[in-house]
Order: sequence, then structure tokens, then C-alpha cells
Amino acid sequence: MNPQPPSRPVQLPLGIRWDDTARLATFHAGSNARALASVEALLRGDEAVLYLHGPASTGKSHLLQAAARACGERGAPVAYLPLGEP
Repeated sequence: MNPQPPSRPVQLPLGIRWDDTARLATFHAGSNARALASVEALLRGDEAVLYLHGPASTGKSHLLQAAARACGERGAPVAYLPLGEP
């Protein structure tokens, strides 16, 4: 009997595409004002790490793309890699 190799984690690609309209100014925070404030704190340098989580359709992808755009506009190196594309 051959032993099975240890299982390895698998990256699950998400169907998220770049939204050219995603900006912090266009994010309608509503009940997610804390998430917006956390992203703004990260961009100011007040925070070093940010983990956004929550249910679907709460603006996580919008905030991610808006933060990437804001960093790029400031001259920081930014990469957005949608893993679902070939």
C-alpha cells in the first residue's frame, strides 16, 4: 500500500474583475463605515495590516480596488491579480 501524500491547500480563484469606477469617494459606506475608516487608516499609514471580511455584497472588493487605485495614484507599486483569468 502506498501512503498518500499530504494534502495541500488549493487557491480558489474568485470571479472578481477590475472595476474602473471603484474609488474611496464612490464607496457608499452605510453600515460599513468602519471598513471604510479602516482602509483610510491603512492608506494614511496608521495601520500596517488590514483584513476585511464579511458577507457577500458588502463592498470588500470595491474597497480593495479603491485602496489599490489610491496607492497607485500615490506612486506606490500596486498589482491586482484576478486569479480566475488565464
